[in-house]
Amino acid sequence: MATVAAQAAHPGYLDDEITALTLQLEEFNYREETKKAKYPVNDIPDLEVAYASYLNEIEAHLSFLRDVKLAHSIANAVDTDAQAIAEATQENQQAQDDHSMAVQMSAEDPELEAPPPYTQEGRTDFIEDEVVRRLAALLTSDDDIYGPPQSDAGPSISYQRQAVALDKLAQEAHQCVGCTDEFRWADITHLKCDHKYCEACLKKFIMAPVVDRELALLPPRCCDTAVPFPVIVRTLTEAELDEFQHAELEKATRDKTYFANAAPNSVTDVELNGQPLVNAAAPSGLRAI
Repeated sequence: MATVAAQAAHPGYLDDEITALTLQLEEFNYREETKKAKYPVNDIPDLEVAYASYLNEIEAHLSFLRDVKLAHSIANAVDTDAQAIAEATQENQQAQDDHSMAVQMSAEDPELEAPPPYTQEGRTDFIEDEVVRRLAALLTSDDDIYGPPQSDAGPSISYQRQAVALDKLAQEAHQCVGCTDEFRWADITHLKCDHKYCEACLKKFIMAPVVDRELALLPPRCCDTAVPFPVIVRTLTEAELDEFQHAELEKATRDKTYFANAAPNSVTDVELNGQPLVNAAAPSGLRAI
Protein backbone atom coordinates (compact mmCIF):
# COMPACT_ATOMS: atom_id res chain seq x y z
CA MET A 1 0.00 0.00 0.00
CA ALA A 2 2.93 2.36 0.69
CA THR A 3 4.17 1.78 -2.88
CA VAL A 4 0.79 2.72 -4.28
CA ALA A 5 0.71 5.92 -2.22
CA ALA A 6 4.19 6.90 -3.42
CA GLN A 7 3.27 6.32 -7.04
CA ALA A 8 0.02 8.22 -6.61
CA ALA A 9 2.02 11.36 -5.94
CA HIS A 10 2.86 11.39 -9.66
CA PRO A 11 -0.05 12.46 -11.90
CA GLY A 12 0.76 9.79 -14.51
CA TYR A 13 -0.28 7.00 -12.14
CA LEU A 14 -3.49 8.50 -10.84
CA ASP A 15 -5.89 7.41 -13.56
CA ASP A 16 -4.52 3.83 -13.64
CA GLU A 17 -4.67 3.45 -9.86
CA ILE A 18 -8.18 4.89 -9.67
CA THR A 19 -9.38 2.57 -12.43
CA ALA A 20 -7.80 -0.51 -10.80
CA LEU A 21 -9.27 0.21 -7.39
CA THR A 22 -12.68 1.01 -8.90
CA LEU A 23 -12.75 -2.38 -10.66
CA GLN A 24 -11.67 -4.15 -7.48
CA LEU A 25 -14.39 -2.36 -5.56
CA GLU A 26 -16.98 -3.47 -8.11
CA GLU A 27 -15.84 -7.10 -7.66
CA PHE A 28 -16.33 -6.87 -3.90
CA ASN A 29 -19.76 -5.34 -4.36
CA TYR A 30 -20.74 -8.10 -6.80
CA ARG A 31 -19.61 -10.72 -4.28
CA GLU A 32 -21.75 -9.10 -1.58
CA GLU A 33 -24.77 -9.08 -3.87
CA THR A 34 -24.45 -12.73 -4.97
CA LYS A 35 -23.19 -14.53 -1.85
CA LYS A 36 -25.61 -17.09 -0.40
CA ALA A 37 -23.91 -17.82 2.91
CA LYS A 38 -26.05 -17.21 6.01
CA TYR A 39 -24.73 -16.71 9.52
CA PRO A 40 -25.89 -15.16 12.79
CA VAL A 41 -25.33 -11.44 13.24
CA ASN A 42 -23.37 -12.03 16.45
CA ASP A 43 -21.21 -14.77 14.92
CA ILE A 44 -19.63 -13.32 11.74
CA PRO A 45 -16.91 -15.52 10.16
CA ASP A 46 -13.35 -14.18 10.26
CA LEU A 47 -13.21 -14.21 6.44
CA GLU A 48 -16.17 -11.84 6.24
CA VAL A 49 -14.57 -9.54 8.81
CA ALA A 50 -11.37 -9.47 6.73
CA TYR A 51 -13.36 -8.74 3.56
CA ALA A 52 -15.17 -5.84 5.24
CA SER A 53 -11.92 -4.37 6.58
CA TYR A 54 -10.23 -4.61 3.20
CA LEU A 55 -13.29 -3.05 1.50
CA ASN A 56 -13.13 -0.04 3.84
CA GLU A 57 -9.41 0.34 3.10
CA ILE A 58 -10.01 0.32 -0.66
CA GLU A 59 -12.79 2.91 -0.40
CA ALA A 60 -10.63 5.20 1.76
CA HIS A 61 -7.63 4.95 -0.60
CA LEU A 62 -9.85 5.51 -3.65
CA SER A 63 -11.21 8.67 -2.06
CA PHE A 64 -7.63 9.78 -1.34
CA LEU A 65 -6.57 9.25 -4.98
CA ARG A 66 -9.53 11.22 -6.26
CA ASP A 67 -8.65 14.11 -3.92
CA VAL A 68 -5.05 14.03 -5.19
CA LYS A 69 -6.29 14.12 -8.78
CA LEU A 70 -8.51 17.10 -8.01
CA ALA A 71 -5.60 18.89 -6.34
CA HIS A 72 -3.41 18.33 -9.42
CA SER A 73 -6.21 19.59 -11.66
CA ILE A 74 -6.57 22.77 -9.61
CA ALA A 75 -2.81 23.32 -9.60
CA ASN A 76 -2.66 22.94 -13.39
CA ALA A 77 -5.57 25.35 -13.83
CA VAL A 78 -3.91 27.94 -11.60
CA ASP A 79 -0.67 27.62 -13.56
CA THR A 80 -2.43 27.82 -16.94
CA ASP A 81 -4.89 30.59 -16.08
CA ALA A 82 -2.69 32.63 -13.77
CA GLN A 83 -3.10 35.78 -15.88
CA ALA A 84 -6.89 35.47 -16.05
CA ILE A 85 -7.08 34.83 -12.29
CA ALA A 86 -4.93 37.88 -11.61
CA GLU A 87 -7.20 40.04 -13.79
CA ALA A 88 -10.32 38.71 -12.06
CA THR A 89 -8.75 39.41 -8.67
CA GLN A 90 -7.92 42.95 -9.77
CA GLU A 91 -11.51 43.53 -10.95
CA ASN A 92 -12.84 42.21 -7.65
CA GLN A 93 -10.54 44.56 -5.74
CA GLN A 94 -11.71 47.47 -7.89
CA ALA A 95 -15.34 46.58 -7.15
CA GLN A 96 -14.58 46.54 -3.43
CA ASP A 97 -12.89 49.94 -3.69
CA ASP A 98 -15.93 51.34 -5.53
CA HIS A 99 -18.24 49.95 -2.86
CA SER A 100 -16.14 51.51 -0.10
CA MET A 101 -16.25 54.86 -1.87
CA ALA A 102 -20.04 54.65 -2.25
CA VAL A 103 -20.44 53.83 1.44
CA GLN A 104 -18.22 56.77 2.37
CA MET A 105 -20.23 59.16 0.19
CA SER A 106 -23.55 57.92 1.60
CA ALA A 107 -22.23 58.30 5.14
CA GLU A 108 -21.44 61.94 4.45
CA ASP A 109 -24.99 62.49 3.15
CA PRO A 110 -27.53 60.43 5.18
CA GLU A 111 -30.33 61.21 2.71
CA LEU A 112 -28.42 59.37 -0.01
CA GLU A 113 -27.95 56.41 2.33
CA ALA A 114 -31.56 55.91 3.43
CA PRO A 115 -34.16 58.16 1.78
CA PRO A 116 -37.73 57.90 3.10
CA PRO A 117 -39.60 55.02 1.39
CA TYR A 118 -42.38 57.27 0.14
CA THR A 119 -39.96 59.45 -1.83
CA GLN A 120 -38.81 56.69 -4.13
CA GLU A 121 -41.82 56.53 -6.45
CA GLY A 122 -42.34 60.27 -6.54
CA ARG A 123 -38.78 61.25 -7.29
CA THR A 124 -37.73 58.44 -9.65
CA ASP A 125 -39.76 59.53 -12.67
CA PHE A 126 -38.37 63.03 -13.00
CA ILE A 127 -35.00 62.91 -11.22
CA GLU A 128 -33.35 60.07 -13.16
CA ASP A 129 -33.10 62.19 -16.31
CA GLU A 130 -31.69 65.06 -14.27
CA VAL A 131 -29.02 62.82 -12.72
CA VAL A 132 -28.01 61.36 -16.08
CA ARG A 133 -27.89 64.80 -17.71
CA ARG A 134 -25.79 66.37 -14.98
CA LEU A 135 -23.42 63.41 -14.70
CA ALA A 136 -22.90 63.47 -18.46
CA ALA A 137 -22.13 67.18 -18.33
CA LEU A 138 -19.72 66.74 -15.44
CA LEU A 139 -17.90 63.80 -17.03
CA THR A 140 -17.50 65.53 -20.39
CA SER A 141 -16.37 68.93 -19.09
CA ASP A 142 -13.60 70.38 -16.95
CA ASP A 143 -10.92 68.21 -18.57
CA ASP A 144 -8.24 70.27 -16.84
CA ILE A 145 -9.61 69.02 -13.52
CA TYR A 146 -10.09 65.37 -14.40
CA GLY A 147 -7.07 64.97 -16.67
CA PRO A 148 -6.92 62.75 -19.79
CA PRO A 149 -9.76 60.22 -20.00
CA GLN A 150 -7.30 57.34 -20.33
CA SER A 151 -3.64 57.42 -19.44
CA ASP A 152 -0.81 55.16 -18.35
CA ALA A 153 -2.39 55.00 -14.90
CA GLY A 154 -4.80 52.36 -16.22
CA PRO A 155 -8.58 51.88 -16.18
CA SER A 156 -8.94 53.21 -12.64
CA ILE A 157 -8.89 56.73 -14.15
CA SER A 158 -12.52 56.29 -15.25
CA TYR A 159 -13.54 55.35 -11.71
CA GLN A 160 -11.73 58.41 -10.36
CA ARG A 161 -13.60 60.62 -12.86
CA GLN A 162 -16.93 59.15 -11.77
CA ALA A 163 -16.11 59.64 -8.09
CA VAL A 164 -15.12 63.27 -8.63
CA ALA A 165 -18.28 63.88 -10.69
CA LEU A 166 -20.55 62.34 -8.05
CA ASP A 167 -18.85 64.28 -5.28
CA LYS A 168 -19.17 67.52 -7.25
CA LEU A 169 -22.86 66.84 -7.92
CA ALA A 170 -23.52 66.23 -4.21
CA GLN A 171 -21.78 69.47 -3.18
CA GLU A 172 -23.11 71.67 -5.99
CA ALA A 173 -25.46 74.48 -4.88
CA HIS A 174 -28.91 74.74 -6.51
CA GLN A 175 -31.04 77.89 -6.40
CA CYS A 176 -34.73 77.75 -5.51
CA VAL A 177 -36.88 79.70 -7.98
CA GLY A 178 -39.15 80.83 -5.13
CA CYS A 179 -36.89 82.21 -2.41
CA THR A 180 -33.67 82.28 -4.52
CA ASP A 181 -31.75 80.64 -1.66
CA GLU A 182 -29.22 77.93 -2.49
CA PHE A 183 -29.58 74.29 -1.44
CA ARG A 184 -27.82 70.99 -1.94
CA TRP A 185 -29.11 68.70 -4.69
CA ALA A 186 -30.64 66.30 -2.16
CA ASP A 187 -32.50 69.14 -0.38
CA ILE A 188 -34.27 70.57 -3.41
CA THR A 189 -37.00 69.24 -5.71
CA HIS A 190 -36.39 69.25 -9.46
CA LEU A 191 -39.60 69.45 -11.50
CA LYS A 192 -39.91 68.20 -15.06
CA CYS A 193 -39.69 71.75 -16.43
CA ASP A 194 -36.22 72.02 -14.81
CA HIS A 195 -37.39 74.51 -12.18
CA LYS A 196 -36.13 73.82 -8.67
CA TYR A 197 -38.01 74.39 -5.41
CA CYS A 198 -37.00 74.08 -1.80
CA GLU A 199 -39.48 72.23 0.41
CA ALA A 200 -41.06 75.37 1.90
CA CYS A 201 -41.57 77.12 -1.44
CA LEU A 202 -42.89 73.98 -3.10
CA LYS A 203 -45.44 73.50 -0.32
CA LYS A 204 -46.55 77.14 -0.64
CA PHE A 205 -46.80 76.77 -4.42
CA ILE A 206 -48.91 73.60 -4.19
CA MET A 207 -51.28 74.95 -1.52
CA ALA A 208 -51.72 78.41 -3.09
CA PRO A 209 -54.87 77.47 -5.11
CA VAL A 210 -56.39 75.89 -1.99
CA VAL A 211 -55.59 78.76 0.38
CA ASP A 212 -56.63 81.46 -2.13
CA ARG A 213 -59.71 79.44 -3.21
CA GLU A 214 -58.52 79.57 -6.82
CA LEU A 215 -59.75 76.06 -7.61
CA ALA A 216 -59.36 76.63 -11.34
CA LEU A 217 -55.60 76.47 -10.79
CA LEU A 218 -55.83 72.86 -9.58
CA PRO A 219 -53.84 70.76 -10.11
CA PRO A 220 -50.88 73.14 -9.58
CA ARG A 221 -48.78 73.58 -12.69
CA CYS A 222 -45.29 74.87 -13.37
CA CYS A 223 -44.61 75.85 -17.00
CA ASP A 224 -47.93 74.21 -17.99
CA THR A 225 -46.75 70.90 -16.50
CA ALA A 226 -48.72 69.49 -13.57
CA VAL A 227 -46.74 68.79 -10.41
CA PRO A 228 -46.61 64.97 -10.10
CA PHE A 229 -48.98 63.66 -7.44
CA PRO A 230 -46.24 61.64 -5.66
CA VAL A 231 -44.35 64.91 -5.19
CA ILE A 232 -47.47 66.49 -3.70
CA VAL A 233 -47.91 63.55 -1.30
CA ARG A 234 -44.27 63.76 -0.25
CA THR A 235 -44.36 67.54 0.30
CA LEU A 236 -47.63 68.06 2.19
CA THR A 237 -48.50 67.00 5.71
CA GLU A 238 -51.43 64.65 6.25
CA ALA A 239 -53.77 67.52 7.14
CA GLU A 240 -52.63 69.62 4.19
CA LEU A 241 -53.05 66.68 1.82
CA ASP A 242 -56.57 66.10 3.14
CA GLU A 243 -57.44 69.76 2.54
CA PHE A 244 -55.88 69.61 -0.93
CA GLN A 245 -57.91 66.55 -1.91
CA HIS A 246 -61.12 68.13 -0.59
CA ALA A 247 -60.42 71.14 -2.79
CA GLU A 248 -59.99 68.84 -5.78
CA LEU A 249 -63.29 67.14 -4.91
CA GLU A 250 -64.98 70.54 -4.70
CA LYS A 251 -63.62 71.49 -8.12
CA ALA A 252 -64.76 68.18 -9.61
CA THR A 253 -68.30 68.55 -8.24
CA ARG A 254 -70.43 69.85 -11.10
CA ASP A 255 -73.55 71.13 -9.25
CA LYS A 256 -72.95 72.60 -5.81
CA THR A 257 -74.45 75.10 -3.39
CA TYR A 258 -72.49 77.08 -0.77
CA PHE A 259 -73.75 78.04 2.70
CA ALA A 260 -72.14 80.77 4.76
CA ASN A 261 -72.68 79.03 8.10
CA ALA A 262 -71.89 75.47 7.09
CA ALA A 263 -69.89 73.38 9.54
CA PRO A 264 -66.49 72.43 8.13
CA ASN A 265 -66.38 68.99 6.52
CA SER A 266 -69.53 67.82 8.27
CA VAL A 267 -72.07 67.25 5.51
CA THR A 268 -73.80 63.90 5.53
CA ASP A 269 -75.31 63.91 2.06
CA VAL A 270 -73.30 64.89 -1.00
CA GLU A 271 -74.42 64.39 -4.57
CA LEU A 272 -71.39 64.33 -6.85
CA ASN A 273 -72.25 64.51 -10.55
CA GLY A 274 -75.63 62.93 -9.96
CA GLN A 275 -74.36 60.14 -7.64
CA PRO A 276 -75.37 60.44 -3.93
CA LEU A 277 -72.54 59.82 -1.44
CA VAL A 278 -73.86 59.13 2.08
CA ASN A 279 -71.75 60.25 5.07
CA ALA A 280 -69.16 61.74 2.73
CA ALA A 281 -66.88 64.58 3.76
CA ALA A 282 -66.86 67.85 1.83
CA PRO A 283 -64.99 71.14 2.25
CA SER A 284 -66.31 73.92 4.47
CA GLY A 285 -69.36 75.72 3.10
CA LEU A 286 -70.04 73.21 0.32
CA ARG A 287 -73.31 71.40 -0.19
CA ALA A 288 -73.48 69.53 -3.46
CA ILE A 289 -76.95 69.08 -4.93
